[in-house]
Amino acid sequence: MPANTTHGFPYPLPTEPVAQGAQAIQNLAAAVDPVTFRPAVTSLPASPVDGQIAYFLASATAGVIWQLRYRAASTSSWKWEFCGGGVFQSESLTDEAITSDGVYHDSPTPGPSLTVPLAGDYEVEFTFDAYTLGAASQSMGTVGLSVAAAAPFAYAQSLMGWSGTVGAGATGRAIALNVAAATVLKLVYKFPNGAAGHVRERKLAIRPVRVG
Repeated sequence: MPANTTHGFPYPLPTEPVAQGAQAIQNLAAAVDPVTFRPAVTSLPASPVDGQIAYFLASATAGVIWQLRYRAASTSSWKWEFCGGGVFQSESLTDEAITSDGVYHDSPTPGPSLTVPLAGDYEVEFTFDAYTLGAASQSMGTVGLSVAAAAPFAYAQSLMGWSGTVGAGATGRAIALNVAAATVLKLVYKFPNGAAGHVRERKLAIRPVRVG
């Protein structure tokens, strides 16, 4: 049965017999319905068309859904661009001591960490609060972002951790490029030798920039 197509949708031709036209309209309705109501998906369409929109379920547990739009003209390998949706976040609020030797370490409860659901480029935000119990009035503490257990990114955010439990907080933002699907992003921490560092109120959040 001949049909015109627009963005992958079948339309009946004016010259079609009535019976065939009715079937074509039914085919059109079947194609439009899932696009109109757009159920959340856990994998992106295999053969997308330019301008197609998908609602990707980034985390069923947290109820995080990302609206993504396919842009065929993008020069990136990742052509599904983020249009809106929730932030995928993990947190650890517990106060924990960090080995203080000038090297990045996991906290006793590692992280927080997140597993990236789709390959692509991501905006990353992280916050934490730190303090030291050493004799010095203050000491520098650093949070780093480790990707797939690799050495932390060089743009790790530093802060001044004051002696005593008052503490000082810091926030960092970065773009993680070409991250593979199922990669683990994790916060790690560094205090200078003898600083007796502590961390708490730690949060890690990601949003996609573009994925594929």
